[in-house]
Amino acid sequence: MNILIYSFSRCGSSNLLDFLEQEFLNQNNESPYVKTWFEPFGEIQRTHQFKKWYHQNLKNKHIDNQPYIPNLIVKTIVGDLAIIKHTHDNKRDNNLIHRELRWYDQKFNFQKIIILHRENMEERIESMYAQMKLIEIQQDKYNDGPYVFNSSIDKETLETRINQELILTEQIKTYKSDDNFLVISYEDLYYRNGLDKLKKFLNRPEWYNIHMMDTKNKKRKSTGDDTTTIIND
Repeated sequence: MNILIYSFSRCGSSNLLDFLEQEFLNQNNESPYVKTWFEPFGEIQRTHQFKKWYHQNLKNKHIDNQPYIPNLIVKTIVGDLAIIKHTHDNKRDNNLIHRELRWYDQKFNFQKIIILHRENMEERIESMYAQMKLIEIQQDKYNDGPYVFNSSIDKETLETRINQELILTEQIKTYKSDDNFLVISYEDLYYRNGLDKLKKFLNRPEWYNIHMMDTKNKKRKSTGDDTTTIIND
C-alpha cells in the first residue's frame, strides 16, 4: 500500500509518520516491511531524489535491492510544491490543495491519502511561530523538542493568517466524499476517535503502538524543566 500523509504544518504529521512506520514494521503483519520518506517535496533536489528512487524501486517491484513489499508512506506539507515548477502548469487553477494533489496523482501511485488539518487555527499558527523562534534560538543546533509558549502574536497578523487558513480549509472539503482520502483533524486524531477512523481507512486489524499517539508526547508544554525551551516575547 502506498500512503501519502498530506498535512498542514504543525498538525502532528511527523509523529503520525513514525507511528505508521512502526505499525507496518510490527511482526504481527504478514509483510512487515515499510519504506518512509520525510517531506521529499520541499525542495527540488529532494524531489528529484524521491522520483529517482520511486521509479527505480517501485516500478521495478524492488525496494533497496529487496523484493518489493507494498508499504510506502510519504509525509509532505501543504504548500511544499509551491517552489516546484510542475505545480504551475495550470495558472488558472488558484486552488492550491487541488493543484498539489493533482500533481501527486499524476506522478505517483498513492492508493490512500490522509489529509491532516487542525481545527484550532490559532494554536496552529502559534505552533508555527514557536517553531520559527526555536530555530532562531537554537540556530544550527535546532531540534523540535519540548517548549513553553509565553509569547503572543499581534491581532492583525493573527487574523490575516487565520483568513488564509480558512481558504485552504475550505479547499479540502471536496475530498471528504472520496474513499481514497481521509480528511481528519489533529484534534480528532489525537483527542477523539480518529485512530478508529484511520484503522478502518487503512484496513488495519489492530494498533500495536498506540502509546506513540498519546498527547503526553506533545512538544508544547504548560510548564517547563531543564529540557524545555521557554519562548518569550
